Amino acid sequence: MLARFVPSVEMPPFMKRRSGEIAAVGFALLGAILAVMLLTYHPSDPSLNHLSDAPPRNAFGLFGATVADMLKQTLGWMSVLLVLSSFGLAWRLILKDETTRFAWRMFALIGAITGGATLLALLAASTQAGFLRDAGGAIGILFAYQFIPHIGTLGTSIVAALLFLVTFPIALGLRFHEWVAIGYVMRVVGGHLATAGSLLLGFFRRPASEEDAYDDEEMMDDEAEEEEDYDDEEEISDGPRIEARPKKRIEPKKVKKAVEQNALDLSERRGNYTMPSLSLMQKAIGKGPKQLSESALEQNARLLETVLSDYGVKGEVSRVRPGPVVTLYEFEPAAGVKSSRVIGLSDDVARSMSAISARISVIPGRNALGIELPNA
Repeated sequence: MLARFVPSVEMPPFMKRRSGEIAAVGFALLGAILAVMLLTYHPSDPSLNHLSDAPPRNAFGLFGATVADMLKQTLGWMSVLLVLSSFGLAWRLILKDETTRFAWRMFALIGAITGGATLLALLAASTQAGFLRDAGGAIGILFAYQFIPHIGTLGTSIVAALLFLVTFPIALGLRFHEWVAIGYVMRVVGGHLATAGSLLLGFFRRPASEEDAYDDEEMMDDEAEEEEDYDDEEEISDGPRIEARPKKRIEPKKVKKAVEQNALDLSERRGNYTMPSLSLMQKAIGKGPKQLSESALEQNARLLETVLSDYGVKGEVSRVRPGPVVTLYEFEPAAGVKSSRVIGLSDDVARSMSAISARISVIPGRNALGIELPNA
């Protein structure tokens, strides 16, 4: 029906012949844009997860900051695979090598991202390293916590590693001889860099070695002079003795003691002077500390449980202790949850709860963690 009213638009012959090159340029531009977005990412930029009035530092402005934050939160470090796969697909289109279909490459890319993110999430959970906290992203944490109860940590690691190793070469679209060429180039470049580094180290160490050689030469000259003096003394031992002049004794300079400063006379002055009355001062008018209602405290407790559940920490808030400045939420984690993992999420909890800061610590003598959040 639509073809009757809308005439078919034929692609010009030039574009038909150069369609592969045009698509390659498009994928290369996409990879370059994603690379610049990720390289200029800053956590304080305004995005969907962070509200700020400060101007974005990302090279592509607010759009770039939002896209980079979404990729970092969902894929973590595996966002780099999007850049590499874009350049790899552009390379295959330039070479007009379409042996592997585009759909298979997309499935392989999804598998590589999933496997790599799961491995990074397991590594972050086992090492508790701060720089690996967001390496796996939400995808890695989700798949890790879905498979661990069924096949265990070791089984999940093996499955994720196999999935990543099988799909990673297909996602990049490189042939075996191209991988060999890349390895050769990296080896040559690494050798040149190592040589340059050794030359720089030798250049910086050369002055010190020359000074040491100069000192050694001076010591040898002094020893030679001492031997000559000893020989001369033996030769004139039969003649009259020459008494050596006593060396002058150098006395240290006498340092004059500093004149001590007299204490200031701060005694109370006597006379007709009277101190002003306290009635001249006014009482400070200010608002008292903000008190939260029971419904607000209950809502915050449920929200806190939801936030921790999003990060894979199961448990419940058993008790809430409101204070004038901060409120203490006693959180009882589920069995098998490490305290160090919950304590490491303090910054993420503060961000998700829209609080200035959050403090998480173990409550002594109880199977609970104390989470302190400011009332304001």
